[in-house]
Amino acid sequence: MGIRVRRPRVISAVGASLVLALLLVVAQAWSAGAALKATGGPVPNWREVSKETFVGLEGIHRQQGVATDGRSMYFTYNSGVIRTKLDGTTIEAENLDAIPDELKALGSGHIGDPDVYKGKLLLPIENDGFSHPFIAIFNAKNLQYTGVKYAVPGGGVDPQIDGHIGWIAVDPERGYAYYSNWTGAGTDVLRVLDLNDFSFVKNVQLSQMVEHNQGAAVYNGILYASQDVYPEYPILAINPDTGFVQTVFNRNFPPFVSGGSQSKAEAEGLAILDTGKCVAMYVIEVAGAGGLSLRGYTPNGVPIPKKPGTRPRITGLNLKPGRVRRGKTTQMRFKISRPASATVRISRYKAGSDPCAKTRTLGVVSKHQIKKGKARLRIRTRIKGRKLAPGAYQLSLTATDRAGNINDSKKSILSIVR
Repeated sequence: MGIRVRRPRVISAVGASLVLALLLVVAQAWSAGAALKATGGPVPNWREVSKETFVGLEGIHRQQGVATDGRSMYFTYNSGVIRTKLDGTTIEAENLDAIPDELKALGSGHIGDPDVYKGKLLLPIENDGFSHPFIAIFNAKNLQYTGVKYAVPGGGVDPQIDGHIGWIAVDPERGYAYYSNWTGAGTDVLRVLDLNDFSFVKNVQLSQMVEHNQGAAVYNGILYASQDVYPEYPILAINPDTGFVQTVFNRNFPPFVSGGSQSKAEAEGLAILDTGKCVAMYVIEVAGAGGLSLRGYTPNGVPIPKKPGTRPRITGLNLKPGRVRRGKTTQMRFKISRPASATVRISRYKAGSDPCAKTRTLGVVSKHQIKKGKARLRIRTRIKGRKLAPGAYQLSLTATDRAGNINDSKKSILSIVR
């Protein structure tokens, strides 16, 4: 786009200087406006809206990084990668020994926070001595290594500080991929690579040092980063053009208790899901033996839209025993397709009544966070400390997953006797 200036027949030296100054001001304003349109600044007012906890192997297999392509979630740990549905729990594919043999031979043993681009999963892989950093390319569908890898270039900075590649973030609009050093010298530089062949493009000087960056993702031209800095655990926004760094919000994870003493949580990878109707940021938090949490954040705390057909599925519901004395407990047993918050409500039951008729709920007799698979809930026969009278009662079980999807209520009949 050009700016036409009609030149007068006679112009003085002073007039020429004023015209040039005006042209410079107009050009600077147009350039700033174009940059602002391309990068409108970070999204404000993020609020936590979900928290999914994983323990055991489920936690281990999600403890490093997370990425999404809008159809699936990808999780990494030191040596492997899994792909799940957008619920974060239902596994679609896995590669539990993903580091290529040729990189193992160089001592590689750590996969960082990944990203996805055009059907390819980009895994940042490094060795203990941080001397052989690579980006390995995997098929995003079956999670198999494609045989293609790229050695991360030094970029003109001291080679001794270029061995870290704990995360990778793609920026399709600019045609770049980003990463940075993890600690010490060089953490004030954003490394920029060409997205086609991962060759070095440039270093962007940051406005401040960004140590312990564990993961990042690009959204609307801004690079959002998860920083493992106690006690704030901030989410940073980095402008890839100017290098300006600012804190978007602090997560303030509390310490967790392990072995009778307090320990610090560890912030890990970050992914941003844009559904077209809602944008959600997911960040991993590791709490030692207590498991791992995948926390979801949205601007202004807007609920993450429910996905049709992804409600928790409950099967094999039964009560043991189905007949109890006043004040005693029973056990509700069932299988569930994903982790959820389970609530059991109790109401009076009349045999032969309309099964669709509304009944008055007497109260909640059980409420627990449950894991995927077999579940058992202890059911009380007291409401606010008072024993329920003898008779027939209907127990209604509902389960809500981290995205707010609710199952069709499952019902069972309980008999209380004197």
